[in-house]
Amino acid sequence: MVSGKDLAREYYNLGNAYYEIKKYKEAIEFYQYAAQYDEYLYSAFFNMAYSYIALGDSQKGIDILETLLARDPKNTAIQGLIAYAYHAIDKDDEAIRVYTGILEMEKENRDALFNLGVIYWKQKKYEEAEKNFRVLVDRNAADYPVVYNLGLLLGDMKKYTDAAKYLSQYLEAKPENAKIYIDLAIIFTALEEYNRALEVYENAIAIDAKLSTAWFNRARILLSKVEDPDKGYTSLEQALDLGFNNRPEIQKLVEEMEASRLLESEKNRVRVLLKKKNLMPAAQPTPKPESITPSVSSEKPAGNKL
Repeated sequence: MVSGKDLAREYYNLGNAYYEIKKYKEAIEFYQYAAQYDEYLYSAFFNMAYSYIALGDSQKGIDILETLLARDPKNTAIQGLIAYAYHAIDKDDEAIRVYTGILEMEKENRDALFNLGVIYWKQKKYEEAEKNFRVLVDRNAADYPVVYNLGLLLGDMKKYTDAAKYLSQYLEAKPENAKIYIDLAIIFTALEEYNRALEVYENAIAIDAKLSTAWFNRARILLSKVEDPDKGYTSLEQALDLGFNNRPEIQKLVEEMEASRLLESEKNRVRVLLKKKNLMPAAQPTPKPESITPSVSSEKPAGNKL
């Protein structure tokens, strides 16, 4: 005869099979069956809570986790998932409270430090976010998700030299990630190191020739900063053929190109290409000069006494 706990384990394993392939609705069903036979099967309740959160019902997940936490008040894994659930429903102050509580018990808890950094970054509390990320990087220079996020954060803070350092460090370890090259090239562009930016864009394109953003940003530098119109035109054409259609960025490219020292014929060739793709920004109307009429005031001008 099969015992209740054995049945609970069978249902739990079936729930895990669906959980692993992210079929959370089915996973919940089997976790509920497991819970009927073993109300102390902690991992079934924990995974059930995560499944509810993944399905968008964070409050249901929090309710389950609070019940578990009442049994085990110092369990930081439960607290961490509660904090994550609060963050998922934009209750970031609650998430900060929970993560802070975790750090009071485990001051080196990596997930709490990292996730607090992410939330502080979202709230534009850049110094607090930087402090958390730097604690983790100082502890483990090979924690590459932190290295990458620290690089991006420093870019947002306009600490471009440090940002380039950490993004370069990330790429040294994971050179196959083409999209990160774009992040680094944007930093070099902000530093006005245009040749280095171009080199990094070329690295990105060498890994993934379909990165339209890399082609476009390369074109933008070539048409307005380095002023190599032939290469710039070719890069822009490639970007547009790959589907690049970010109109605000195209507007910036045109404005920068118009202000450059390119020949009018070279500028016109770009205009024709953009018109062909129906992406040429509308010309901004030239404001008419206002008629000037003298005005007379009965009040004395402010300033030194006469």
